[in-house]
Amino acid sequence: MKLKVLKFVEQQITDFHHVCQDENGHNIKVDMMVNGDFPVGTTPESLIGNTFGVKSLEPYTLLAMGVNPEPLKINSGELI
Repeated sequence: MKLKVLKFVEQQITDFHHVCQDENGHNIKVDMMVNGDFPVGTTPESLIGNTFGVKSLEPYTLLAMGVNPEPLKINSGELI
């Protein structure tokens, strides 16, 4: 798969990603730096405007939908 890096977004110290355009023209959020494939000293901003071949994309954050709390269970006076 080919991805073109459009921009780098850093909203918080733990929330950063690249916005990339895939081969179908769809924009997706991708952390291009997480795997450590780039040479030492490569900055996230230096990837902007470049196209990269990507072997695979792995989800690292799952979004929970339709979440319902379970009733609390008490065992010997302790919550479990």
